[in-house]
Parts: sequence; C-alpha cells; structure tokens
Amino acid sequence: MGLRVNEKEAKELLSINLEKDLKSAVEGSDCIALISAHPEFKNVSFEEISNLTSPNCTIVDGRSAFDREEVKKEGFDYWRIGLGRSRN
Repeated sequence: MGLRVNEKEAKELLSINLEKDLKSAVEGSDCIALISAHPEFKNVSFEEISNLTSPNCTIVDGRSAFDREEVKKEGFDYWRIGLGRSRN
C-alpha cells in the first residue's frame, strides 16, 4: 500500500520546508534529490544552481533526468539511482 500523506502531514511529520520555487529550494543545499520528473526540471541550469548550493553538493537523480557530464561539469557529485546495476 505504501506511505500516504498530504502536504500538511508531510510538512509536520518530516519537518519539510515547502519552497515556492527551485532556486529557493536548493539554496545552501549539500544534497539535491530528484524524485519526480516534473517538466520544470528538464531545463535546469546547473551553472546557476551551482552558485546557490554549498560547494561539493551532491545530486541524486532518481529519474535519470539529467545528463551526467553536464552535471559533473559544474562541480556536482552525481549519483543516478533506480536503474539496477549501473555505474555512476
């Protein structure tokens, strides 16, 4: 059946801060986890995001949405998950 929560419950139970946009969500982050492939994430500027995150920020891509080389070029540590046995 899985876990079911609504936004209010998730915010309270998991101490989640719901941000208004991607920039405010990643600001100062040590790790960014992509777990849903919303269209707005397709044209992400990793150069712009790298100026907002902490140095050596890790990106965990659970949707295989990003190009590994493009992400690494901007200094991120990159982990793609959910593909079975593959090399990051």
